[in-house]
Amino acid sequence: MTVAKPIYSVLTAPSSVMSFLRTRFGAPTEDLYVPKPKVEQPQRDMDPLMMDRSRYARLLDHELDRQLLTQVEREDSDMLNRVRSALYEA
Repeated sequence: MTVAKPIYSVLTAPSSVMSFLRTRFGAPTEDLYVPKPKVEQPQRDMDPLMMDRSRYARLLDHELDRQLLTQVEREDSDMLNRVRSALYEA
């Protein structure tokens, strides 16, 4: 009777595999890892006055969009009323 042995496969990270291959074949490894520069937040995100101004600008844009939408809705309803009246007259 044969007993199947479980195969234990160890999943390694690709970076560790690549570093192993580089050391195995003598490739330089010290110049491969370049530290990423830290990303700083822009100054305007930290300034509360600029945040208030941008919020006010967004609210103003929203209000203008709403006014334009109501104007377009009014024009559409007027057009539909004209079409309905033309259909009922015919």
